[in-house]
Amino acid sequence: MVYLMEFGDQEPSSVIALFGVQYKDITTEKQETISALSKLIEASAGHVDCVLNEQHTGTSTSCSTLIFVAYWASSSDYQSWWTQGDVQDFWRSLPDDAGVWREVMTVPESRFMHASTHDKKTGLALAKMAKLQQSSNEGYWGVYRNRLSASKTDDLTSPYITSATPRRDDGSPDKPTIKISDPTGEAKPIKHGRVYLPKGIDNVVWVREYQSSCGIAEAEQELWTKHLTPHATAWIDWLDRERNRNGFLSFRTSVRLEGADIEPGNAASLKKINELNQFAYVLDLAHFERAGKSFAEHRKLRKNLMELYGPGGEMEGGDAHLMVELCVLKAADLEAEYVGCVEGTGLMFLEEIVRS
Repeated sequence: MVYLMEFGDQEPSSVIALFGVQYKDITTEKQETISALSKLIEASAGHVDCVLNEQHTGTSTSCSTLIFVAYWASSSDYQSWWTQGDVQDFWRSLPDDAGVWREVMTVPESRFMHASTHDKKTGLALAKMAKLQQSSNEGYWGVYRNRLSASKTDDLTSPYITSATPRRDDGSPDKPTIKISDPTGEAKPIKHGRVYLPKGIDNVVWVREYQSSCGIAEAEQELWTKHLTPHATAWIDWLDRERNRNGFLSFRTSVRLEGADIEPGNAASLKKINELNQFAYVLDLAHFERAGKSFAEHRKLRKNLMELYGPGGEMEGGDAHLMVELCVLKAADLEAEYVGCVEGTGLMFLEEIVRS
């Protein structure tokens, strides 16, 4: 069984925003930036998760990023916060090598889904204090698409393809091509100044998946490590490495932290929680679904997961907590800005496309 989020009678549009601070060393200046940003967000957002991204591919082999995943229950609440004087003063005062970025998504009910293996509220469900309804709508290819009410009237297809997207042979006109650079792990320079994306691309998918094994019994952890972890690791590595093939515009893997308290010169002062997160922007649902079906290790992962935790499985009703949030964004739903960030950060490479 799965728990799905219900919006109810609340405002149908919410905001999910990611704020990142890149660093090679925790200097006093970086610590002050992190602390100031944390206080501003915590004062307004309905829920905030702090995560540490140490996956360096595509950016720099010596750069880590502290990320605040912030949820506002309504888009009007976010706009009220963003236009506050202290928030604007902080953002305008960032130097041109700050290493600070934001990716802000307006999330409509009709193109969003939140699913969880437990009735514990997380993410947007926690920010909105939304009801989680138990459902049997799971376990088949295309289930994410079917949970989006907009999919009944909109095919949610991207106006672009990648250079590796399979070509159609039905006479349809070719779409313009986006070349996504697969990560090399080579260090990249900082791009000084600001890269501002006033919009995104129609039908880009944002997805957050997390796996929490906090407090689970040793026997369940052993089964997880043996039957799921190797396939999950292979799947995550493949998605990160083969971005152009799979249409993944951006991919981040992070571990959750207890908070943003960090001592200058001591990155080890950040306390990690046994919860992994993957964040991605994908060209559209078709690319996302094709990636899931085409990789053998992912098919094994799904099979083993259902056998372990499904009806009659050895770990049916287990304590491990899985959650996924997915939203299909229209161009106007996304705004991003990168201030003095490493080349290749997030969606920076879309600057020319979205401004054309």
